[in-house]
Formats: sequence, C-alpha cells, structure tokens
Amino acid sequence: MKEILNQKKYNVSEGIRIVYQNGLSGSGIISRCLISAFCEKYQLPIMNSPSSARAIVWNKYNFSILLGALGVPVPQTWLYDAHKGWVGDEHPHLGQLVIAKLNYEALAFGIDEHSTFEYEKSADFRLKAQSISLDQPIIVQEFIPGQEIYITVIKSDKIFLSKPVLLSIEGKMLDGFDYLTFNKNRGNFAVEFEEFRPKNRHISDRMLDVAGRAFELIGLSGLGRFDFRLTNTGRFFLFDVAEVPSLSEYHATSRSLVASGLSNNDIIPTILSCNLIEKGLI
Repeated sequence: MKEILNQKKYNVSEGIRIVYQNGLSGSGIISRCLISAFCEKYQLPIMNSPSSARAIVWNKYNFSILLGALGVPVPQTWLYDAHKGWVGDEHPHLGQLVIAKLNYEALAFGIDEHSTFEYEKSADFRLKAQSISLDQPIIVQEFIPGQEIYITVIKSDKIFLSKPVLLSIEGKMLDGFDYLTFNKNRGNFAVEFEEFRPKNRHISDRMLDVAGRAFELIGLSGLGRFDFRLTNTGRFFLFDVAEVPSLSEYHATSRSLVASGLSNNDIIPTILSCNLIEKGLI
C-alpha cells in the first residue's frame, strides 16, 4: 500500500502478494470499508469481503431491513436518529420489549446494562441523548429472549458451514433475558462458547441454511460469522453478521471452527487458502 501511495511500481515478481485484514479499528461505515475499497481501487488481491458487502453489514438498520425483505428471519427493527427522530415515523408499539444498540457497531452488544426496556414515548428522550453523545443513530430491536448461537461461514469454490456454538456468560447459557454488553465483553466476565447440540437437529440444520443463504445475499467473500437468537419454542432470528470476525482463540469464530475439526493453528491458513481458491489465485 505504501508503494502505491508513493507512486512506486507494485512488484509481484516474488510470488502472490495479498492483503488480509484481521480486526477492525475506528467506527462508522467508511472506516470499516476503507481497506477493501483501497484494494479494489488499485487492484490489490484482498482476502476479505468487498467494500459493497461491508457497507451493507456495517449499517445495521439497513442490513436488518434488507435481509428481512428477502425472507431471512430477523427481529423487528427500528432506527432513532437524534436529528430526524424515528426513521419513517415507525417505532415499537407501547409496552413492547426491545433492546437499544449502536447502528454502526456489533449488534451482539446492548449499549449498556439498561438497554432492554418496555417501550414508552418517554424512552425517546434517552435514545436522543444516547444518539447525540455516541454520535450515531440508535437501532432498536425487538428483544428475543433465549439462547445465543454463532455459525461461521467460509467460502472457497463452495460454501463451508461450521458447527454452531452456544454462548455462555459466567458458566450460564443465555437462556432468557440476559445479553452481552460492551462492558461484559471487555471486562472480567467469563464469556465462553461450546458446541450447540439441540435435541431437535432440524433447528440447527435450518440455522445453517439461513447462514449460508444470508452470506450469499449480502455478497460476502471468504469469511463471515452469523449470530442468532433461539427462543425456547424453537424460533430463531438472525440479528448480526461479522464480515471480519475476531479470530482470537477463545472467541466464537475460532471456537466454532475448532468444534468443526480444525486446530487453532489451522484456522488462518485455511481461511486464506479458501479465499485464494474463491478468487481463482490458486
């Protein structure tokens, strides 16, 4: 990249030179798409999803509305902007249980420990204050009580779906009204993942099918993680997608791939090899 910015010739004589982004910095759609867009501009082979798909993923409201319109089961979703109010003048009905999240951040997290509430008009004041202080719109979703399940998708010349893994906090499954917050994720809470083995195999099969379909609908490439909520009646909802998920040893993506038979040392080489195959470079 420095060679290109300094207008030097891009030399590929020493084999294939590729770009792979692991981890994200900054906030907002532009910062999430910047490296992919740069590589597309200068025709650098990047082993991540295209900027168009990443732009969809990182506007969580648009992503939810788009997938819902295409038949993917997602929670009811609304957007509150400090300057515009409720987008489309649509909001939850009075008394509906909802959760407030940041529109340009991971939807796996509520804003804080008070993010779930039964909607009343007075909540608009708090949403407006949060939108101003956090400098972005607030996404409000129907809260889905139940378990939280993660599936990883890898693409080469075909789609590979990992075994689902189940989230637990402090040794307890999220089998009710608990949820992750940014403080819990970054603090000293024991966040763990284990293989999801439902009594009804049909449930996990349907979740895998939805994850693979959503991967293709969004236009992702190489790698993606799909986050679901599963109720005690067997209904499930896709509520978030990560196109550059953390590959930390104890995070959901790595744990789902280990549950599927990979070792931790195999994960990054496998992802890169599959992406090279997908892009026709090997």
